[in-house]
Amino acid sequence: MQTPGKVTTLTIGGVDYRIAQPGGRTGARLLFRGGQMFAQALTEGFSTKGMDPTIGTLLALARRLPMADFDWLCDEMAALTEYGHVDTLGGVGKVTFTPLAPVYDEHFRGRYEVLAEWLKGAVESAFGPFVVDLQRKMEEYKTSRTASASASQKAATGSGSSGDSFSASA
Repeated sequence: MQTPGKVTTLTIGGVDYRIAQPGGRTGARLLFRGGQMFAQALTEGFSTKGMDPTIGTLLALARRLPMADFDWLCDEMAALTEYGHVDTLGGVGKVTFTPLAPVYDEHFRGRYEVLAEWLKGAVESAFGPFVVDLQRKMEEYKTSRTASASASQKAATGSGSSGDSFSASA
């Protein structure tokens, strides 16, 4: 595991997972490649009519995401994760944290719902604040564009007329 930055602890399926914030290089790679992987799926997922956007996005990801990209994402997140287990040799009842990456396959054997929750939680803990800030900036941009368009519209009709055309036949 890399030298941890901020560490988030999640409890999923009765197991504690400690997920370290990625370093700059790893985080940038995750954002860049993840952006390539998720941009189209997010667009497609949020444009589905009559379907929850999260479900639409997950379905779009399942249709579009190559297995190699999914494996890559899981490997990157596993490298940032430690899992807690009860240490019966070193101290009865003491929870010891161990890197997830070397035991990833066996750890999640038959526990696919836990795997999905862990992956979602790992990505959210690594990038949640960034995504929230990005969403805030997008909303501010939309609001400023709407206000700007509204102000332009008022200026075009604010010359003293009602904005209706003049008819010479009247």
